[in-house]
Amino acid sequence: MASLPTRIGLAAGAGIVALIVLGTTTWFLGDALMLLLAEKGFTPAGAAGLTGLAGLVLALLIGLLAKWLLSSHRRAAAPTASANVNTAAAELGALVAQQLVTTTKAHPYKTMGAALAAGLAVGAIPELRKTLTDLLKK
Repeated sequence: MASLPTRIGLAAGAGIVALIVLGTTTWFLGDALMLLLAEKGFTPAGAAGLTGLAGLVLALLIGLLAKWLLSSHRRAAAPTASANVNTAAAELGALVAQQLVTTTKAHPYKTMGAALAAGLAVGAIPELRKTLTDLLKK
């Protein structure tokens, strides 16, 4: 499996190639429409004008479709038990964060010392580092 930057680069490259192909195809379809209109008796300027108008209408339709696809179609769901649990967890997290900030402001040197000790321990003990990494991955 390729790394994330490689996959992003490949996706971007494929997207650029797709846009070039789409642009070229649209150009040729526009030329074909203009020649068809000229063959049906329109002057070259009239055929070019109608082709440009058709392109604008197509661009408008694509824009409206994109807006419709990107807008949210979902109705708001009724609050469930999990929403109540999430709200309670968020409130509890806010209280814990507020308590940590208060304690940190009350004892700045002890907090800095504890952070330094924790950083040294994680940096010096590979088993602790592995355990913390495993905990964060779960």
